[in-house]
Order: sequence, then C-alpha cells, then structure tokens
Amino acid sequence: MRTLSKKNFSLLKNVTPARVSQWISEGKIGPDALVGEGRRARINVDLATEQLKSRLDVTQRMANGSATLDEMPAPAPSSSSSALDEQFKRERLEGLQRENRRRAAEETARAGQYVDAAAARAEIAKVGDRVLSAIEEALPALAAALGAKFGVLDGEVLLLILRTGFDAVRQRVASERPLL
Repeated sequence: MRTLSKKNFSLLKNVTPARVSQWISEGKIGPDALVGEGRRARINVDLATEQLKSRLDVTQRMANGSATLDEMPAPAPSSSSSALDEQFKRERLEGLQRENRRRAAEETARAGQYVDAAAARAEIAKVGDRVLSAIEEALPALAAALGAKFGVLDGEVLLLILRTGFDAVRQRVASERPLL
C-alpha cells in the first residue's frame, strides 16, 4: 500500500492541498482511504484514486486535467440510470476533448502555422502565369537574335519555330495541369 501526505497527493493529482482537504470533508475521499488521523493522516493512493474516479464529476476532473476516457468507470450493468449517467459522462468528456482540439487548431492557425490552401494555389497559379507571360514577351527578341544569326527573317523564326513550339509546350502543360 502506497501512502502519501496530503501535500504530495495534491501534487500527484495536480490540485492544491486545500482541494484534497475538501475532497476528504465532502466524502470524495472516504475515511477508509486515510491512514492515521488529523493533520498527519496519510492517503492510500490507490484507494483514494479509485474513490475519486467514481465520485468526482467528470467535468471537475477535466478542469484539472486528470480525466481520460480510460479512467472512466464502466457502467454498472444492473442500473439503467447509472449506465445513462456513465454514457452522459463519457459523451461530455469526448465533447470537452473535441472542444480542446478545436481550440488548439485555432491557436495554431492564429500562430500562422496553417496556410489557406486555396489562396496558396491561386498565388502559385499567378506566379506561373507571370512566368509564361514573361517568356512569351521575350519570344520576339529571341526570334530576332536567331534570325540575325542564321540569316532568316524574324517573323519566320517567331512564327514557325518559337510560337509553334512554345504553343505546343503550353498546351501540353495545360492538359497536364492540376499540378496543384
């Protein structure tokens, strides 16, 4: 049997020593879980923990962070109202956990750790369009340079080689698009 002082038991349960004294006075921790009397009484950790699991309201346990679904006592098979109470407690606990996850996600979003995927896709598409436009704008200058190098008219180079080839590449890329 492992026993702790009220102060150490309060540290274990993440509450104040005053809360442990309240649990004792309210009967949440019964006299059979106490070893000794008065101020120097020690607490039987295992027995007191089991008593608290069955006697504390789940919302109280959630408030101090000590409740988990695994700790919830199984519903008593003989009492339908007890089973309903336990089911309600489990659902309430699940709802609180869901709310905590939602709040954590909101906090993460406020911290800038999430990105709006639709906005990111739109911005990437704009950048791609700007790159393609810049290439298209550069085609006449490239055609002039090639024409001068090989003694061909700029317009022929632009039309036959660069525009036709570039348009084919652009159509292929467009057909492959959902890159995002």
